[in-house]
Amino acid sequence: MNDLQIQTHIAQSQANGKFQRMQEIKREREKLKLEHDKLQESLIQHIEKNGKVLAFKDNVPHILQVGMRTTTKFDKAKLAGDLGEAQKDLTTVRLAQLVEEKRLTAQQIEELMYTESDTTLKARKASKNDLSLILGK
Repeated sequence: MNDLQIQTHIAQSQANGKFQRMQEIKREREKLKLEHDKLQESLIQHIEKNGKVLAFKDNVPHILQVGMRTTTKFDKAKLAGDLGEAQKDLTTVRLAQLVEEKRLTAQQIEELMYTESDTTLKARKASKNDLSLILGK
């Protein structure tokens, strides 16, 4: 083997090592996300049952509470099936073209809109008033 072949093998080995490390980090991140979601759901259930919680973030008191988030969504998948178009092609511009072609109406768009509600964990800095209520002073 000459020096060029050895250098190439070393470079390929280093690249393979970096790629393997990237894959390992990706798996760790997925595991951490699952653990985070479980802890968050547990905390949300605790707060729903017992009320607001005083917690510390970087030695600063915060009030943890549960909030509701409502989002309006558009069912692109159903529209794609109805029109025989690919879902990824249904951009805002394409929707406008479909309206101009009279293949889509404002009423159809309204029918495909729906709302979803989700509970979220909210943290805000505790005020002096919050602390006095919690500590009973």
